[in-house]
Amino acid sequence: MDQIDLQDMRKKLHAYKKTGKKQVISILNQLEDPKIDQKALAESKIHKTVRTLTQIELIGDSILSEQDLKQMKEKATETLQKLKRNEKPGPQEKTTTLSVTPDRKQSVEVQNTVPINQNDFINQLGLPQNFDPTRLKVLQTIIQKFCSEQIPQQESITFCKRLENEIRMKFKDKERQYQTAIKEILKYLQNDKDGSVRNRLLTGLIDIPTAAQLRSEDWTSATRLAIAGGVGREILSANDMNHNKYIAQAINKDVALAMCNNCGQKQMKMVNEIQTRASDEPSTKFYECLNCGIGETTNG
Repeated sequence: MDQIDLQDMRKKLHAYKKTGKKQVISILNQLEDPKIDQKALAESKIHKTVRTLTQIELIGDSILSEQDLKQMKEKATETLQKLKRNEKPGPQEKTTTLSVTPDRKQSVEVQNTVPINQNDFINQLGLPQNFDPTRLKVLQTIIQKFCSEQIPQQESITFCKRLENEIRMKFKDKERQYQTAIKEILKYLQNDKDGSVRNRLLTGLIDIPTAAQLRSEDWTSATRLAIAGGVGREILSANDMNHNKYIAQAINKDVALAMCNNCGQKQMKMVNEIQTRASDEPSTKFYECLNCGIGETTNG
């Protein structure tokens, strides 16, 4: 099964209400086949889409009944478990799941490469011994992602501690919004290949309150800004050989593409949708520009 098929399947799973229960369950059955290339599955990010289906609200409407939604949700949960069993991670690829919302089946998945003694970590950060263990794991993860050989560790720790606290205060008593913000930070840090964002944060060019707003323009690396401005587009082609092909496929399949606020091209594609607030309020939608790679979020 090639990348094109997986992208098409992911698109149909995203639009599960239009796709319908029968076809959704058929797609999930196909994904359970252990012969599918696991690397292709990981690159397509279809695991995240299946996980989204396990969190859908069981509220029937004119398109899908409550029973249909329940069957899709149960099947998605079963498929996600089988996908995890089919994976064969090496010693360096094991992940630790940090459950930020204990009473919800939502998690922040991060790569745990450096085990740290909890007591030593608490003492190093000057935190009280009764510090919230969930926040402690999140803080540890952010620090591991933020630190690099070029940046002094103590500076990174101090900054990450202040940033996590700022976000916690911003989303006080709103665990799901806090979780979403942490996911965004980890995504931004992963995209900061050249370290330019980290340098701007540590030198104060971007202050803590501004960083906590999680605006994509603040967290965009110098390399991505250059690409977005039309400079060094060959770098993008070298890093992603299928970039132009993927754009053409999306356009040919009549994917609803919105205008990108960063580069001005009508190539902003929705890549995820999460219900972060009450069920009667609009969901949070995550977009990514097929042209410049900038990500944006909207509520409604």
